Amino acid sequence: MRVFNTCMLIMKRNLGAMLMYIIIFIPLMIVMSILSTEKYNLSFEESKPEYTIINHDITTPITEGLERYLSDKGSEVKLEDDIQVLQDANFFHETEYIIMIPEGFSAALFTDAPMKLETVQTPDSTDSYYMRLLVDQYFNLVTGYHKAAPELGEAEIAARTLNDLSIETAVEKINYTGSTPVSEKLRTFFRFVPYILLMIIILCTSTIMMAFSKPQLRMRNMSSPLRPFSLSMQLILYYCIISLICWVLICLLGLIVNINSLSGMDPRILALLFLNTFIYMIVSIAVSSMVCSFIKNETVQNAVANILSLVFCFLGGIFVPLEMFDSTLSAVGKFIPTYWYSMTLDSICSLSVFTRESITPIMTYMLLQLGFAATFICIALVINKKNQSAEESFGSVKTEIEG
Repeated sequence: MRVFNTCMLIMKRNLGAMLMYIIIFIPLMIVMSILSTEKYNLSFEESKPEYTIINHDITTPITEGLERYLSDKGSEVKLEDDIQVLQDANFFHETEYIIMIPEGFSAALFTDAPMKLETVQTPDSTDSYYMRLLVDQYFNLVTGYHKAAPELGEAEIAARTLNDLSIETAVEKINYTGSTPVSEKLRTFFRFVPYILLMIIILCTSTIMMAFSKPQLRMRNMSSPLRPFSLSMQLILYYCIISLICWVLICLLGLIVNINSLSGMDPRILALLFLNTFIYMIVSIAVSSMVCSFIKNETVQNAVANILSLVFCFLGGIFVPLEMFDSTLSAVGKFIPTYWYSMTLDSICSLSVFTRESITPIMTYMLLQLGFAATFICIALVINKKNQSAEESFGSVKTEIEG
């Protein structure tokens, strides 16, 4: 095991450079996962949108009732009755819904030609739609009471309307899946794993390849009793062990950072997440074995590790979600293994039941990743075979006796 021990010794001497990347990128991955916002909320609570009421009419029990009703459902924002102020407030989302009661509104409310409220609604805002529904609900009940009992006064109508609208219904939450969904924090952490994993594995493997590719050492190994097969097997053993160590450390880090997000989660989902990263670790080993043949010095090493990781992650849906890809980017991304890693991750995080139909796509995406790994390994074997038989691979070293 001399070759393996030599690899570990070289790795130990270059441990500082590896730790530098870990110290830089691991905290960044942690911060990104912590700052991620949840797409769901397991608790149920009524939202309190911001709204503004501008009354150009007289104050009546009906308008007072509207203000009382909306104050329980939202947060009123007092604004100056100025068109520029109202426009700015709506643009900067200081208020989501502006209600302007026109002059004569109360007098015409119960006539055959009622006036309409003037409203300003924030486009594509669920809060503004919610406030509009509340206002419509209030006035529908008011007009309904007047039509059913015209003898009632405005104060009585407003009181009965508010009493009806104050009735609440209990909300019961039922979880049919038996587990909590994958938190966005945990999902973000696993989304950035391919970037750091691919970079570290390329750096770790290329460091050894640069040492063993030196012409003097290659000729020494060729003339030694060490068989080429034994040399290759010990190098492969080093690649597998060092990659496995990186994978275990990253997974442990993910468990530590997201320990609070694991409660109630189905262990099978967590196992699939780890399996997905393990398969991508195999892909990273295959990619590094292919590109290491072109790495001759530390400058090229850092450039290849950084550029390749960034390209894989940008085109594979790591830094940019797959749903934001157009047809061209999606077509290109399908030729990159990180695309299928992202597809697998999204499928795992959306699991609600474990059936054959729900698991089959996940297994298919994982097999595609392994197919990429096999392809990269075959390309690496062809490149290495060509380099071993090429005289140029020995550089400027002279083996012949010069006369």
